Amino acid sequence: MTGASTSNRPVVLVWRNEILPGSETFIRNQISAMTRWQPQLAGASRTESALSRDDDTILFGSGRVEWARRKAFRFLRRSGRLNRLITTEHVSVVHAHFGPDAITVFPTARRRRLPLVITFHGYDVTKDSLFTGFEGWRYRRRIRQAIDYSAQVVVISDFMANKVITRLGVDPAKVVVRTIGIPLLAAHPAQKVEPNWDLVFVGRLTAKKGVEHLFRAVAMLDSTKRNARIAIVGDGVQMNFLQSVAAKLQLNVTFLGRLSPAEVSDVLGRSRVFVGPSHEAESGDAEGFGMVFLEAALASLPVVAYRHGGVPEVVVDGETGLLAPENNIDGLAKHIGYLLANPEVASRMGALGRRRVISDFDIVGQTVRLEQIYDDVVNHGR
Repeated sequence: MTGASTSNRPVVLVWRNEILPGSETFIRNQISAMTRWQPQLAGASRTESALSRDDDTILFGSGRVEWARRKAFRFLRRSGRLNRLITTEHVSVVHAHFGPDAITVFPTARRRRLPLVITFHGYDVTKDSLFTGFEGWRYRRRIRQAIDYSAQVVVISDFMANKVITRLGVDPAKVVVRTIGIPLLAAHPAQKVEPNWDLVFVGRLTAKKGVEHLFRAVAMLDSTKRNARIAIVGDGVQMNFLQSVAAKLQLNVTFLGRLSPAEVSDVLGRSRVFVGPSHEAESGDAEGFGMVFLEAALASLPVVAYRHGGVPEVVVDGETGLLAPENNIDGLAKHIGYLLANPEVASRMGALGRRRVISDFDIVGQTVRLEQIYDDVVNHGR
């Protein structure tokens, strides 16, 4: 637990059930970009990652007693520790990231009569298993309660806005689209160094991210392009499977594993084309937006991807990259081959993508718009 805030800024309690998975750099970046509001990140438990900070508030520690308290909190959704944090920090707004997290924290916000803002990111609306069987019935009932209480529902793309309206029945008047954006302070220089990699992918190694599609697309190229140097950044459940696919197809692939944000930035800066063929998973999980496409564009990389989920809102087809029909590996291969064979086109698309990110997706400007939402829900009441 932290001490009382010494800032004169109003305090927003940013809630995540587990703090903070390594893939959620976007949440840490958004918190760091707040200027008029003082964020206090809080959660029930800690997930060890490079994103952990000493000033995060973790309600429950290790050991049997803490485990029992955490279980009780999940069942009852009541915590004296959370109440004390809200009182001590003089919290004015609660902001929950992801639907399951909103379900956890909204009863406390309601009891304390605090406005609640919910951000939906993707799987929490698109994943079919959340909506089937008894667990699905309970999720729908509880998320509806949280939504009905909430002052504002924030989504990261128009694709997600349509999903929360049609699948969760959210009043369109309550929904607002706010992309999170990315930091520009560490932006790559416009002049790139000599690339080490022809193609690069960054992300979790899961079926939804489509790395197998990338490999099979490259395997379809002619003999000169088939030996393209491919960098795979990330880790996940498909690591061993993907290594075996790359070996079987005899591709020139280097698996770099999980890297720090600075290391990822360095790899992007030494690559020619970013390929991110995300597609709908068997579970229904879809890409709500895709922050990594912004990071690639900031590094002046053209993007090859599928026309899927919120991706077309990030990648402008024919301008900042090339989009193939979803699951069309042949189309993916043609786009990859075209950009490898036409470096001047790739360079032009990369430059346009970089300018678009700098103009429209600076996290500082996007966070100002989020903080305006906090202002509005406090000033106008729930």
